[in-house]
Amino acid sequence: MIDLNARPMNEKEGSICPLCQENLSSMKDYQRHVGRHQEQLALFALPSLPTDDDAQIDENASGPHTYASLEDLNVPYGQTKEETPLEPLVATKPVSGPMKELEDLSPPSKTKKGARKDSRKLSEDIINHVLLKLDAIDTAGIPEFTIKQLRSFLHTRHLETSNRIMSDSVVYHYLAIGKLGRGEPIKLFMKDAVIDFEERLYARDDTWPETKEKLIKQGITRNGQVPCLEYKGHAMTGHVPILRYLSRDLGRYEGQSNEDKYLTDLVSDIYVDWRAQWVRNLKEGPRAEYKDTAAPQYYDLIGKYYTDREGPFLLGDEISYTDFLVYVSIDNDTRTKTIPENLPESLIKFKAAFEARPKLVEYIKQG
Repeated sequence: MIDLNARPMNEKEGSICPLCQENLSSMKDYQRHVGRHQEQLALFALPSLPTDDDAQIDENASGPHTYASLEDLNVPYGQTKEETPLEPLVATKPVSGPMKELEDLSPPSKTKKGARKDSRKLSEDIINHVLLKLDAIDTAGIPEFTIKQLRSFLHTRHLETSNRIMSDSVVYHYLAIGKLGRGEPIKLFMKDAVIDFEERLYARDDTWPETKEKLIKQGITRNGQVPCLEYKGHAMTGHVPILRYLSRDLGRYEGQSNEDKYLTDLVSDIYVDWRAQWVRNLKEGPRAEYKDTAAPQYYDLIGKYYTDREGPFLLGDEISYTDFLVYVSIDNDTRTKTIPENLPESLIKFKAAFEARPKLVEYIKQG
């Protein structure tokens, strides 16, 4: 415990806090400052559960070296009050007290997959353990209003942390239709960004209506549409908004300037119009109007935006989330045999650069 009534060795030179070394101008300021430290220590010191070592700890605590006085702390730097040689630190006793309690909550797993689950379980157990400890904090002498505010703040922060920990896994929901459709840009994006994710694919058959209802009840999708992405506690739908969200969350893939962001949004909106026509052509059967008119017009327009800057991507040498959309449009039209015979040169260069992305090469080679 810090003695608030202790006097500095030289009062004319002010008072120095023994904890943070701040120089206070008066004794009154010193007492007020150190008093705040005492409040902090009282609020955040979590009492440990009884252990087998408590008796030994109590015995040691009663010795002559339980605390240091202000006189001890005001010895000039580089000197000690008594020239007592320091003994080397040796781990002679196992960890005990609060750290031992946390260590015993969950043993580590030997497998990578099991380690991820054990890590989440351990994190959850630690938070629950700390929440129980909060209720046992000794708050004697602290204003009740301050305690209520502190506990409300700590509980809120721990709940937020718990939600983040429990939602650290990313789950990608889509139909089992290969590389066609709106889900593929998200999948390619996460592979390129090295986002570890679990993939759940659903059959597009007579079981789909029942599966869709389950997803709605689980809160993963509100209208039954996929792709869906569970990410950091959020269940998101809409493949273009998902890509924009991921880009902003990562701080990458949408450029640096407002002009960059405008361009990525603009071209992605053009892609959305194309996708609607592509889906219609797929559902209604081959339409000459789409293959001969709509698709060529789309690629001709997109190609012009890709010629505005040097570099293979929409923003030049920097890849953006829109590039994933445009690449999948080329890929999907190729698979449905609706790709124009002659693509703009800018898109041919873009396609080659995209397929050479280190994180995507092997996946794209799978066909």
